[in-house]
Amino acid sequence: MHDHRRLGRDLHLFDTDPLIGAGLPYWLPDGAAVRHALEEYVRDAERRAGHRHVYSPVPGKRELYEISGHWSGPRGRRVRRTPV
Repeated sequence: MHDHRRLGRDLHLFDTDPLIGAGLPYWLPDGAAVRHALEEYVRDAERRAGHRHVYSPVPGKRELYEISGHWSGPRGRRVRRTPV
């Protein structure tokens, strides 16, 4: 099996930086083009299926995660904060 992190770097799609954070890639131009094409394809398919999109802020109050069950949920799904 190939390591997606290595493939991303080798193919110049994305890279990571410890200052940004583990698991938070930044997209290089070729990777951004691939990502954009995939997102456009999915959005078009969703629209054809009758879905409508909304946007919400990424961060939220702790109460939101408690209500959704993500704050105290199983360890694998729990939302964690990374110290900066």
